[in-house]
Amino acid sequence: MVCPIDLVNFNVKDGNKDRLVNLSEKTCSCMKFQVDKLPCRHALAAIRFAKKPFGDFCGDCYKTTSWVEAYSGNIFPVGHPSEWTIPEGMRSMVVYPPSFRAQAGRPKKKRYESAGEHRNGKTRHCTICGKSGHNR
Repeated sequence: MVCPIDLVNFNVKDGNKDRLVNLSEKTCSCMKFQVDKLPCRHALAAIRFAKKPFGDFCGDCYKTTSWVEAYSGNIFPVGHPSEWTIPEGMRSMVVYPPSFRAQAGRPKKKRYESAGEHRNGKTRHCTICGKSGHNR
């Protein structure tokens, strides 16, 4: 539920927590809006309530103009490794793979469920009376 404080500040109720969203500064008290430079769900609720376009609140790094500018220059291919000039100190260095210790026991085959994913298991029924709630 969105409660406007003024034109740019909103109090968004998320379950039993209140989140403060400031649309002009692109901030939310959950901090996801600031970190990801994308509106969090609280900010999206406030943006929808204010009837503003969602694209105005995305960070510039996600906009097409930034991507075009990043790749506008020439990208030169890397030559063959035999043509590289490697400093003498680096040439004698040997890089070993990271140490790996296998877990004890049989490897797990069951995959981890993603967030929000749940299995719809079958309800068990009694083999005698056929009703659910118990299995014997």
